[in-house]
Amino acid sequence: MNNCYIVFILFSFVLNAQEELIFEDLFSSDQNPNISCYRIPSLATTPSGDLLAVIDERVESCGDLNSNRDINIVMKTSSDNGETWSNIKKIVDYPLGESASDPSIIIDQIRESVFPRYNLNYVKNKLKIINLYNQGQIAAVVKQAENLTEQYPEAILVWNILGASRAQIGNLDEAIEAYK
Repeated sequence: MNNCYIVFILFSFVLNAQEELIFEDLFSSDQNPNISCYRIPSLATTPSGDLLAVIDERVESCGDLNSNRDINIVMKTSSDNGETWSNIKKIVDYPLGESASDPSIIIDQIRESVFPRYNLNYVKNKLKIINLYNQGQIAAVVKQAENLTEQYPEAILVWNILGASRAQIGNLDEAIEAYK
C-alpha cells in the first residue's frame, strides 16, 4: 500500500512539473523581415550561472552552408535563469559568401571559460581554388590556398588542397607540412 502512495506522489510531481513548463520562442524570423529563418540552436550555462543561447541566423534562405551565402551566428543571454533575455547580438558575421553555421558552446568549468564553436564556409574562395585546381592551375591554387590558410587556419579542406597542390609541383616537404 505504501508503494502505491509513493507512485501517486511521484506521478503528481511529474504532472505539476509539466504544467509549469513555459516555452518561449527566443529567435523568430517574424521579428525581422530580412531573416529567412533561425536554425541549429545551442544552449549552455556559464560558470557564473548566465544562460547563453546561440543559433544560426540564415539571411537569404533556410538552406545549409553549401547553398547559403549568408549565415551568421547570433546570441541571446539571460542572467535570471531565462525569465528575461537580452536582445539578439550578432557574434559571427562574415562577408557575403563566407558563412558560419551549426554553433555549439563549450564550457570549461575549471578555467571558467566559454568557447563558441561553429562550422565555417568560405564558399566563393573555396569554389575558386577548386576550379583552379580542376583547371590545372596549380601554382595559382598554392598561392590562393596559402592566403586562405592564413585567414582560416582551421579550414582542413584548404590545407588538404594546399598539400595536394604542393605535392603536384614537387614541393613534397611543404606538402607534408600542409597535412600536419
